[in-house]
Amino acid sequence: MSTFLFTADRDGKSVTERVEAENLSQARYKLEIHGYTEITFYESELSSEVSNLFEEKHAKNADKYPKQQLSTHYDTRLRHYFLKVLKYTSFWWLILFYLIYVNQDLSTLFLFGGSVLIVTYFGVPSVIFNRLHEAHCWDRNQEVRFWGRIAKWFNAVAHVKIPVLEIDTHLACADAREGNVESALRRIADYQDHPKVTARLYKLCLVRIYGNAREFDKVQKLYEQSFHEGNIYSEELLDYAICLARRSKQPSQARGVLEKVFETELTMLANLFIPYCQGVVEVEEGNYTHAEFYLRQASRQLEPFQNNTFMVGLKSEVKAFLALALGGRGEKDEAERLFEEAKPYLVAVKENELLQRCENALK
Repeated sequence: MSTFLFTADRDGKSVTERVEAENLSQARYKLEIHGYTEITFYESELSSEVSNLFEEKHAKNADKYPKQQLSTHYDTRLRHYFLKVLKYTSFWWLILFYLIYVNQDLSTLFLFGGSVLIVTYFGVPSVIFNRLHEAHCWDRNQEVRFWGRIAKWFNAVAHVKIPVLEIDTHLACADAREGNVESALRRIADYQDHPKVTARLYKLCLVRIYGNAREFDKVQKLYEQSFHEGNIYSEELLDYAICLARRSKQPSQARGVLEKVFETELTMLANLFIPYCQGVVEVEEGNYTHAEFYLRQASRQLEPFQNNTFMVGLKSEVKAFLALALGGRGEKDEAERLFEEAKPYLVAVKENELLQRCENALK
């Protein structure tokens, strides 16, 4: 049975805990009958499938520290990670500094050096994955390959290993961005029958590859095939709606899919994409006032995640589409400011069509 990370109010206090359930709907029911209110989920059924890629001991250790896990949703910077490590090991470091001050001998220095090495050893996988994923977010393919090699090398000696599927999918996306889709597909082909990789995870890897190759028609077909097979998941429905509105320019169809999304239990992350998708739909239909309403809502909801560097794509696209909406209403000054903030990302990932639309809206 899966466990889900959540925050809620109980007896007037905010709590961060985990609940065991078959799915999010059952999890909400269990919490509500025990008096929890204002419930926000941070993990879905998909999170459990991803957790299975890790070794069992890592997954169990992660479940012990819900508050630490929650903090990583809001701040993915390495500075935050090291400060968090320092905070939770501060008592040990105080003892070491005291021993160094009192004894000032070689054995104490060895103890201090050994402690630094141990903390570094356990922290390196987080640093590697952070660098790998940030390079992926910005389409820095050479950096992706560099950190991919480092990740595979360090996995050979690491206590906490980065799932190889994640490493290979990042490398496959780099291949796809450079037009080598066949190479990308070969990288992940062996995972189709891997015992730890579910059919859902494998299909999502294909979606990521075709999305990075900008073959959005294939992304759409993969989702439609999955829905036809009866695999209806809220994350995929929402991503499909965004694909329809953002890539296929089919806003009315996207609106219909969104109606189905509203019927499902959503995580905090999924809820961030809802007003963005609604805003894109309104922009594509020329309803700039409604688009501004939804995109400003998306912007407000993203404010607590300013230090989440992995969300740079969503933040930038919200600003770009808000610039389109404001430009369409003649509010050029704010539209130009938003476009300038979004532009570095849009240029980096070669969103040429959106760049051109924003430039035209500001004329």
